[in-house]
Amino acid sequence: MLNFQPIIDAALEAFIATNEELGEIFQAGVPVRTGTLKDSYNVEYPDLATAVQEWTADYALYVHEDITMHDGKPREGKHWTVEGLSQAQDIYNAQISKLL
Repeated sequence: MLNFQPIIDAALEAFIATNEELGEIFQAGVPVRTGTLKDSYNVEYPDLATAVQEWTADYALYVHEDITMHDGKPREGKHWTVEGLSQAQDIYNAQISKLL
């Protein structure tokens, strides 16, 4: 009989470790003026295959995304998640390789 549970457990452990590392990369890129935005970071795992990383400060989306100001002038967002997301697969691969 095949027992896949160790593989499932390793995949879950690698998934969580990957999200922890991504969180560190994301947080390193968050612009800091007062610290409120950085302090509003939260990660949750609503189910085994989902991680929700978010910044709960009311203005987080406006800092992250490109927007058009009331006067019509564009303002480029800070996009602090782009670097981490571009590395996500490599980070996961490294994590799972350590475990299997």
